[in-house]
Amino acid sequence: MRRALILTAVALITHTHTYANTYLVTSDYDLLRVSGGSVEAFTAPEMINSMASDQSGDLVYAVGRNAGFYEIQNPAAGTPVFTPITQLSQFYTSIIRVDQGFFGLHFGALYQIDVSDPNNPSETRIGDSGLSNTGGFAYDSTTGNAWVASGADDTIYEIDLQTAAVTLVGPFGFDAGSRGLEWWNGQLYGAVENNASGELQLGTFNTQTGLFSDFFSLGAYDGTVGLAVVPEPNSALLFMLALPLLRARSRFV
Repeated sequence: MRRALILTAVALITHTHTYANTYLVTSDYDLLRVSGGSVEAFTAPEMINSMASDQSGDLVYAVGRNAGFYEIQNPAAGTPVFTPITQLSQFYTSIIRVDQGFFGLHFGALYQIDVSDPNNPSETRIGDSGLSNTGGFAYDSTTGNAWVASGADDTIYEIDLQTAAVTLVGPFGFDAGSRGLEWWNGQLYGAVENNASGELQLGTFNTQTGLFSDFFSLGAYDGTVGLAVVPEPNSALLFMLALPLLRARSRFV
């Protein structure tokens, strides 16, 4: 019975088509919203390094080059609003949302970030990954797996959030510039500058090989890249309903 329920949950949440999601992509001060094959452009209050969602579709967070920490309201429709939460002690090249807190990468160093008290945020150093040029960070809440992209060798790594130790997955397959990562619905999404074509591309990474497959081009953009996936409401609801079953699968298989 348990196996049947788990298989049903997996089928439900993996049914969502790639293009049904909304994608937020930043390139320096530009915030681009991709939905249904169209692109809307907005302006961020500072150069945005990274974004992260809570995988419910309701909340998207961002960190800036000047160490500002924001919640982005209206991520899927209307004009996005960057609401300041707090000011961190240093900027982070990438962040992820984990449970009620965050992890961030300051170049190769991994930190746990708590902004529950905006007047006194805490940033605890976990360790050094040994990587350089770490832009792009993603977390799968069903398994606890996390990934980071290294621009030094255009490669995807798994990263241990307890120790900062990394394990090689594999190369993107091309010469890349800035990039952002986000995990949603069984896929590792990426927004990556393709240095050969000069385009900023949306696509997915293979978590077994590291290879990137693009499905949408945003055109010519050059700057620090962040990515957040805002799922369609139905797929977000199915994900939250299925989450306990998927976590059970990760314990028993």
